[in-house]
Amino acid sequence: MNKQTIIAFLLALFSMATYGQTDSTKTKKRELSVYTSVADHLTHDGIDSLKATLLRAADSSFVDTVHVQSYKYNDKLHTYVDASIKEAGKYLLRLEAKGYQTRFTPFEIQKMYKRESYRELKPIYLHRAKKSSPKGELEGALDSTTIMDEVVVKATKLKFYMDGDTLVYDADAFSMAEGSMLDALIKKLPGVELKGGGEITVNGRKVDALLLNGKDFFDSDRELLLDNMPSYMVKDIRSYERTPDNVKGTIREKTTQKEMVMDVRLKRDYNTAWLANAEGGIGKRFGSQEDFGETTKAPPFLGRAFAMRYSTNSRIALFANVNNLSDYHTPGEKGEWSPLRQERGITTSYTLGANGLYEKGEDFRYQGSIKGTYADSKEANHTASETFLQGGNTYGRSFFTRRSYDARLNTDHSIRLRKSGTLWETFKGLYFDNDVSLEYLHWSNYSNSASATLAEDVAEGWGKAWMDSLMTPYAGNLLRRYALNRDTSRRHGTGRHININDYGFFNVSPAHNDYINFMLNYNYYFYDRY
Repeated sequence: MNKQTIIAFLLALFSMATYGQTDSTKTKKRELSVYTSVADHLTHDGIDSLKATLLRAADSSFVDTVHVQSYKYNDKLHTYVDASIKEAGKYLLRLEAKGYQTRFTPFEIQKMYKRESYRELKPIYLHRAKKSSPKGELEGALDSTTIMDEVVVKATKLKFYMDGDTLVYDADAFSMAEGSMLDALIKKLPGVELKGGGEITVNGRKVDALLLNGKDFFDSDRELLLDNMPSYMVKDIRSYERTPDNVKGTIREKTTQKEMVMDVRLKRDYNTAWLANAEGGIGKRFGSQEDFGETTKAPPFLGRAFAMRYSTNSRIALFANVNNLSDYHTPGEKGEWSPLRQERGITTSYTLGANGLYEKGEDFRYQGSIKGTYADSKEANHTASETFLQGGNTYGRSFFTRRSYDARLNTDHSIRLRKSGTLWETFKGLYFDNDVSLEYLHWSNYSNSASATLAEDVAEGWGKAWMDSLMTPYAGNLLRRYALNRDTSRRHGTGRHININDYGFFNVSPAHNDYINFMLNYNYYFYDRY
């Protein structure tokens, strides 16, 4: 038995900074920075043409122009506004952008505290302006219609291009066969290679995360997405670098190597939809296989089912797979058949699992998955040999049989909470992350092997019983008379292990003091094997 438990707690960073004040700073008026994020209410992307103005709530009079900042991070536009408040009172933020409805957002600053330098408001979302076609304009357009000669316009789409630091592949620029899935599309992308197990490389560099519409949803089991997402639903595929989530915002962010990401973006019509497919088949097995004295006649079969419901802020997927083919893949597009690379023997496996994701703006995010697998593997190998010698040939007979069972359960869950603004008039800027995973495996295997070297080829006369004769503890008359040597082995093993890992991060600040910060990191690890 091997048991190991590690518990690590780190309560760090209780910091307080005190700044001396001179006579000139005592009389200087304080300013409070009030900021918030602004985004499209559907896509939650930032708005690059935004204009913001600070007004007084009482009479909508002008106070100041608000600073607007937009930048791209992880291939997504983020927009923030920052208003400078010089005195307590009630205010309005007027937000204007081309193609959007103008929005007025009220807020109140009841008191300005000495040690408070900033205050965060809840995110603001703008709605698109409705398009209008006045009757007069339409009639004028009809009156000025000009009939032209026939014109043929041919357009050639770029298969890929660079958008800043992002490599973008246009899915519509690739000709795909009807019924093609995402894996077939990825194999056609220039510079991209798709290997077994869902491993992807872009220009020789391994892809660390596969995203769907910018979200880590299927990366723990990429083949689910690759095998079940129709290629016609894909708008484009983007590849770029990003900072790993586990070091983002920490002191390790600058020294940690960025990871390579491939992001599959869907067409707008498919951003909210149900997706389901299933396949199954049964065949006929020719011949038979000796397996522990029994004859295996089970026909080959395969059954798979997949269903997913996804929207802008939530996704859930259910999947099941059962087969006795020892292989999960279809023939390769370059002519190779994946069974040529499969393991020896026959494996019957049963898999059932689910993935889930839910987000509420930038404030809350939950992602979890559970997957259970049971596998029964059989393998048999029989060998007959003849060695040519001057004094007389010798004959070898050997066999090896093995059967193994294993049951596996994997589950992981991640919760992220970001709470802006003031909480209970006591705290602000609450950050909480927790990631927990569990792996359980129970396994058992049996194996028999035996070999003998004979002076004459008498094993043929034993028929199928020659394996039992080799395994007999006490050699029979034929073995004693003709065998030059014999070697036998029986093995049986069983065991299980469980692995639990939990990591968390908590950070909060006092509501009206930006010089004190509380941070807690914790990690729990448990491993047991016997």
